[in-house]
Amino acid sequence: MISKYANALYIYPNPTSQYLNIKGEGIATVSIYDINGRLVILTNSTNKSVNVSQLNEGMYIAVVSKTDGTKESKTIVVKQ
Repeated sequence: MISKYANALYIYPNPTSQYLNIKGEGIATVSIYDINGRLVILTNSTNKSVNVSQLNEGMYIAVVSKTDGTKESKTIVVKQ
């Protein structure tokens, strides 16, 4: 039996002040956008942890692009 969570994407901890951990299958890139839609961080799949300590406190959108062409987004909160 295949778990319904087999392709789940986990981004934690949220809120965070230092690092954002990304867990999931087939992650190609992780892009972090500010509330105005400006790209502030772009990483490749070798980074399962994203350093967000340089970001100002606030809400951001993490967009995870997968190798199969799909994208998933999650709202994240950066606290100082």
